[in-house]
Amino acid sequence: MKKAKQRIEKMILRIESVVGKKDIPLAALTREHARAYRDLRLKSVKAATVKREFNTIVAILNHAITEFDLQLANSFAKMKYPKGVVPTEAQEDKGKPFPDDILNAITERITTKSKNDARLIWQLLEGTGCRLNEIAGLRVEDVVIEHDYPHLSIQENRLRRLKNASSIRLVPLVGDTLKFAKEAAKIASTRSKYVNGDYLFPRYVGKTGSNSISKILMKHVRAITSDPALRTHSLRANMKGNLAEAGIEKSIRDMMQGHAVNDVGDRHYLGMGSRLKVFTDAMAQTQAYVAARRRKTITEGKIEN
Repeated sequence: MKKAKQRIEKMILRIESVVGKKDIPLAALTREHARAYRDLRLKSVKAATVKREFNTIVAILNHAITEFDLQLANSFAKMKYPKGVVPTEAQEDKGKPFPDDILNAITERITTKSKNDARLIWQLLEGTGCRLNEIAGLRVEDVVIEHDYPHLSIQENRLRRLKNASSIRLVPLVGDTLKFAKEAAKIASTRSKYVNGDYLFPRYVGKTGSNSISKILMKHVRAITSDPALRTHSLRANMKGNLAEAGIEKSIRDMMQGHAVNDVGDRHYLGMGSRLKVFTDAMAQTQAYVAARRRKTITEGKIEN
């Protein structure tokens, strides 16, 4: 909460800097001010960060306009960006998936050469299709094992923000992925000596920790392939493709991976509990499909044992 307040206070200071004065009446804010804020921020931070800031500012202004019954347009709403600057969520997740043989080699290398944390983070990424910060920032309580449908609870916490509201979700743990989650939880239960002992991977929470685990995993990826389009995030592309090939409908795939779902009905036709059952069935179907595909590929001699 404190950090969120500080972020908003900094945004207000920047708005004041582009307007040129403090205590600005809402009616005095113009589209020109919004563009100036956009251009100022694009000079120093990633475009995706600018877009998130605009989402926050728009929400604050909309609230004020509604609460004070003002007949004003929101000058910061529907901001346009230079072509190619701000990635959409689909573009952010559009990546080149690992071919099976390369993925197998990387997983084998990480399994045999990494410490438990790095190995388990990779295995959970591969088995869930989550974003790296979503796995690295898990709390122990987010791993729900004793449940009819074991799962990870992806939500914001004091050391990890999420990309958007759609990222808040329950991710099923099926097959080997459940086994890896149990192992991680068991190891975490012995870590009271760490400052962040309530986290599943305490070394890798927070901004610095997330960057650290990213570098560790990428060293293993680059030891197997130099293709710049193949990176840790490619595991997410693998899951996206596997879900589609297994016949899972798009709205379910999108919700499972934390994408925004455009249709209101798709967002709300299932409660969270029912949604988890659907997700679990979809993941089991997908894992069965991938296993069958790999068996067929090995039989045909495309992958050597």
